[in-house]
Amino acid sequence: MTFQLSRIVLFPYGDRDPRVLPLELNALNIITGDSGTGKSAIIDIVDYCLASGECRVADGVIRDNVAWYAVELVVPGSRVFVARRGPETGSPASNDVCVLYDQEDLPAAASLEPVTNVAGLEGLLTELAGISRTADPDGRLAPTYSATIRHASRLLFQSQNEISSNTLLFHGQSDDFVKASIRDTLPFFLGAVDADDLATARRMADRRRELRRVQQQVRELENLADVEGSRLSRLFLEGVDLGVIEHVAAESGARSEVIAALRAVTLEEVGEREIDVAGVTDRIGERRRALREQMRSLRDAYQLTQEQLTETRDFYDVRSSFDAAATDQLERLRLGAELPGSAEALHECPLCSSELDQNLPTHADVLASLRSLEQTVAAFSQDPPQLRALAEDLTGRANDLRRQMVNARGQLESLDLEAARLQESFDQRDQRMLWYGRVSLFLESVAEESQLVDLRLRVSRLQVEIQELESRVGSAAVRDRMASIVSRLSQAMTASAAPLNLEWSNYPIRFDARELTVVVDGPSGPIPLRRVGSGEAWVAYHMVTHLALHQQYASAGRPVPRMLFLDQPSQVYFPRESDAATVAPDRIGDMAAAERLLRVAYSATQGDAGFQVIMTEHAEIDEDWFRASLVEDWRDGRALIPQEWL
Repeated sequence: MTFQLSRIVLFPYGDRDPRVLPLELNALNIITGDSGTGKSAIIDIVDYCLASGECRVADGVIRDNVAWYAVELVVPGSRVFVARRGPETGSPASNDVCVLYDQEDLPAAASLEPVTNVAGLEGLLTELAGISRTADPDGRLAPTYSATIRHASRLLFQSQNEISSNTLLFHGQSDDFVKASIRDTLPFFLGAVDADDLATARRMADRRRELRRVQQQVRELENLADVEGSRLSRLFLEGVDLGVIEHVAAESGARSEVIAALRAVTLEEVGEREIDVAGVTDRIGERRRALREQMRSLRDAYQLTQEQLTETRDFYDVRSSFDAAATDQLERLRLGAELPGSAEALHECPLCSSELDQNLPTHADVLASLRSLEQTVAAFSQDPPQLRALAEDLTGRANDLRRQMVNARGQLESLDLEAARLQESFDQRDQRMLWYGRVSLFLESVAEESQLVDLRLRVSRLQVEIQELESRVGSAAVRDRMASIVSRLSQAMTASAAPLNLEWSNYPIRFDARELTVVVDGPSGPIPLRRVGSGEAWVAYHMVTHLALHQQYASAGRPVPRMLFLDQPSQVYFPRESDAATVAPDRIGDMAAAERLLRVAYSATQGDAGFQVIMTEHAEIDEDWFRASLVEDWRDGRALIPQEWL
């Protein structure tokens, strides 16, 4: 659902007749006339009736004579009459709004009474335009705020200064906040993001919040979980020492039996039983002695294991040295063995010819030494599996002994803490109550431990669901849809601009949704609108862009009012005092260019366009299509404000 305008109505002060400006639906509506007749005020009047926070109608004749500004909206199956009181002197706007439905005749000015305020009007118009809740809590697909009719209104108007600007493409874009809101909401208004996507995004945000909450619960329970059983053991032994639990209550020491013994303790028992201080001290002493003896045994065993491990490693080192020396000797013997076996024994030095004190080894001696050394190396150079297994076993045994020593040391520290608490406790009942409180907290955590499995399963399912939702409406999917829409827009813009004989008509133009501008893809690269050097091109590119945008809004059924206001697009061709009747012969070419430009708007509204264009003009074109689109001609004393009001 959305709407168009069927008429603009101004109610004067007193009992004079209202001024009615009728408009055609799904058509081009041209209001032409002289300067100073109120043409540019039409945008400000309609914007004021669309819940603007400020009345921008200029001070002077219009403000002095208009009591109520009104528009009639045509929505499917109904007509809604919206009137807003003019602001009082010195006030930027009025908060008085009158809304009437399906009025066949215009209401009398005296019958207009406020029924809502501007906030209510904004909500009503947002609903009539079909703008659903668009807030995305995560800000991934849309802003964290919901779009309203005020966001949509920035897509409807092109004032005289805006349509000829080379830096501003949208209404109010000079305000940085407005520019950001246009950029944020445009994907929704164009259809890259629809209401179903936003509902899915909100569901995804809910799932993410739930996932964070469940993950926090898992972390808390994991922190409370008594994985090693040390808390349970300490509480049980402390309960025995305090006389609350019988020492034989859990003889097997099984976790389930110890928990059952703790659960069996009642508050009455805690308050009644006395502590056997002497017995507790003896039991603590016995456990301390046993643990210290265990610590000594563990240290001795650990030291012995470390010594054995060191010897094993030393053996490896010695064997490695032997292997290296034996290898060198084998190489030397193999060289000697290669000599001929018939060589005579040497009795004198081959270098100095002096007689040797002892005979050199014979070839047979060398061969015998080689065979002996090879056998020795073969025997001792192997890597016995038993030796490796022994090293691994010793390492594992040392680690196990170290863990046992740490555990025994922790138990000794717990005994010391328990003894200190008992020594410092003067009130045995308070000590038991304190223990009972810790037991109660522990048992609650034990009960909650059973939830861990369910919570972890919930975490897994939420992660899968979020991943699936992300694939459906993630940022990448939105970017792809937006790129597709912008591509179609750019094709339509290029086709509309081609017949206008602009400087860059032979090159494609495109809409830049990020920078909110128009770009010409020239022969040397992209040319943004601010670098296009022609006022004629600035106006033309504004027109073809907004016409293409409105064609997209209408064809995709987007919740944007089906109306576009263009204020004096032919201004770049004629000075203010020119019109069709006074165009000089040297301006005939400009008139032809103006006719081509205005015809673009006429062509866009033909057929099943689904939106209307309201154009205010100074020039008058002598063409049938122009005359067919002409709503009023404000010349020869005719204007927005009737002469009889003045």
